[in-house]
Amino acid sequence: MSHDHDHTSPAALSAADDELSVCPVMPSNVVVKQEAEEAGLYRDYEGQRYWLCCGGCGPRFDADPERFVAAAATLPSPREVLSERAAKAAAHDHAAHDHAAHDHSKMGH
Repeated sequence: MSHDHDHTSPAALSAADDELSVCPVMPSNVVVKQEAEEAGLYRDYEGQRYWLCCGGCGPRFDADPERFVAAAATLPSPREVLSERAAKAAAHDHAAHDHAAHDHSKMGH
């Protein structure tokens, strides 16, 4: 079952680093801890809290917590994930526009 889509909260962009976490199930998503807790999107396992990006991640975490705990130990920081996502979005936006539609000689390219 594929479960790969964006659940990063827009609030993540302005939240303090200690208010953020990376979802251990879908590590391309940054979670605002308070939002996740208010929505019940977290798991406590062996004395550690893990914040999840969506309701679909809870059952996956529950089915194999050791797998996701091990993955969480190697996750990049939330800021690194946000930076990587921004870079990919910028590259995608640039690649998607039509270069033939404008004259690059007047744009300093």
